[in-house]
Amino acid sequence: MEQVKTFSEYAQEISNLIPDGNYFKDIKFPLVCPKCGMPTKVFSDRPYCDNFNCPGRVYGRILKYCESLNIKGVGEETIRQLVEMGKIKNPFDLYEVSKEDFCSVERKGEKHYEKFIAGLKARSVLDLYEILGALSIDYAAEKVWLNIVKAGFDTIEKLSNTTAVELDKAENVSLESAEYIIEGFRLYYPLIKNALEKGFISLRVSKESKITGKTIVMTGTHNPYSRNEWSDKVKKMGGFFGNSVTKNTDYLIIPTGSNPASSKAKDAKRLGVNVIDTIEFVKLLGE
Repeated sequence: MEQVKTFSEYAQEISNLIPDGNYFKDIKFPLVCPKCGMPTKVFSDRPYCDNFNCPGRVYGRILKYCESLNIKGVGEETIRQLVEMGKIKNPFDLYEVSKEDFCSVERKGEKHYEKFIAGLKARSVLDLYEILGALSIDYAAEKVWLNIVKAGFDTIEKLSNTTAVELDKAENVSLESAEYIIEGFRLYYPLIKNALEKGFISLRVSKESKITGKTIVMTGTHNPYSRNEWSDKVKKMGGFFGNSVTKNTDYLIIPTGSNPASSKAKDAKRLGVNVIDTIEFVKLLGE
């Protein structure tokens, strides 16, 4: 991995390489984090705060969790104020926010709290890779976790006991990234386990079907359901719903009667992916 430096070290190093040693005097990168006051560091030419418990980073992780899982009723300002009040420190604390604490947020009342709870409950049954992909773990977006789950690491217990060498077997996971992924997962393991045990979230139990274990990608509009509704149907049948066509895609679904000329259709043809229309897909689902 690229060496991490403080901003001061980075600026001095670059200044030594150019004739004008004061080149960086007008750069406005912060020397300390504006949220927690810790010295900033530089990675890939960008300053960042290295403090995992920095309120700004905590806010970012919780916001990303809500946006990734499409949780309604939890706005940015609500998250920000709850973090600043010390009521939430990780995404799973959202499930334990009391009505009193929620209503202490500026301009929030009981009706807002009811929508907040309804939003959390509406997205409480999830696939493991969805949960993990929403947790801001380095080198592990949802697509990476999907590959990891498909490689057989499909429970939090298996993941907690695996090694970087074993995880390296999953597609698009290197030994180097596996070390970071495992380290990040272990930070969240007790929190995920607690959320599952308390019933705040639960893992989706899929039906065996013709698409079990298959990766499905859609292009265009497919009546009578929305994209999210189709995604839920695929997941309930044990399939994986992808956003882009890759060599691991099993089916690309195009609207019935349409001309498969989209970029996804072109990628499917190039990669030899099965292309079927909405009617054929419905039959495949057994509906």
